[in-house]
Formats: sequence, C-alpha cells, structure tokens
Amino acid sequence: LASDGLTLSITIITSAVLCTGLILLFIKLKGGISIAEYLGLKKMGWKTILLMIAIFIAMLGLSMLWGFATSGGDEQDSGFMIDIFRGVWPPLLWLTVAGIGPFFEEAFFRGFLFVGLRQSRLGTVATIIVTSLLWAALHIQYSLFGMAEILVMGLILGTVRHKTGSLWSSFLIHALWNGAALAITALYISSGGA
Repeated sequence: LASDGLTLSITIITSAVLCTGLILLFIKLKGGISIAEYLGLKKMGWKTILLMIAIFIAMLGLSMLWGFATSGGDEQDSGFMIDIFRGVWPPLLWLTVAGIGPFFEEAFFRGFLFVGLRQSRLGTVATIIVTSLLWAALHIQYSLFGMAEILVMGLILGTVRHKTGSLWSSFLIHALWNGAALAITALYISSGGA
C-alpha cells in the first residue's frame, strides 16, 4: 500500500490535515506567541527566494553527481517513485508530493519541533541534527542511500530555516526537490522506462 500513489496521496493529505491541526492546537495552548511567529511563517524577500532556488540547484547537481559516481544510487528508491505513479491522477500526486507533504513535514520538523527543541538544552546545532535524523527515519520507504541523502538534505534545510528565520525557505527547497523527483520520474516513465 505504501507504494500505491492513490493510497499514499490520501494518507498524506489526511494525516497532514489532522497533524497540522494538532500542531496549531499545541501552539495555541502554549500561548504567548502567535502561530505565525512560532512556526516562522515570515515573508521572504526576492533575494532569499533566489538564494533558496540556487541552494536547491546546487543540491540537485550534487545529488546527480553522487548518483553517477555510485552508479545511480539504489534502484529501490527509483522503483518506489515509479510505483507511486501507478493508479493515481497525476495532479493529485503532484499536489500531495510537491505541496502538501513538504508543507506538513516542514511545519512539523523545521517548525514545531525545531522551535521547541532549539529552546531546550539542545540548542540550535543539536536541534538541526536531531530533527534531520528524525526526518530521515520517517522515510523508511527508501534505501539506506536514499535515507542518507535525506539526512544531508535535512541538515541543509535546518540550517536554512535557522539562518533565514523563515519556514518558507525550507519549504521552498523541499517542494522544489520533491517536484524535481516527480518530474524526473515522469520523464523516465514517458520515455518508456517503466
């Protein structure tokens, strides 16, 4: 079921709505700070947006180089992406994987958890590491190679979130990353690869 695109889309949308509601409730119950302030939902300027796009392009380039150097990484990861395309309306999959999924994951890992853990004894560096490890562990559908890539990406997203103070910056990179993965998979399938 985890590799069925329709089931995955419905599960992500449902859990994102429910869990985002819980995040908002917990922030509200904590009091003393607005939801937007807590999660870092502050507007990004054009320079920041362009910098986030540049970081995404650099990450994608390094990932592709690493994939070529290691003979494509692991077939398990591309097989998962190909499988989720089956039996789902493509716009629903794109909305889910490149929009709703990244928004919820960023709101939870680099929003809710990030702020709470950073205010603890952990501090910023350990918070970035812990949230990245937890985020990578969430992606058990991937191989060890894929999870290591996600861990590194989490470290970058956590650093970006800390440096910009905006959740939108990590969300933008995450959404572009997932969108690129979907686009590459769609091109592979349309060229007769699956």
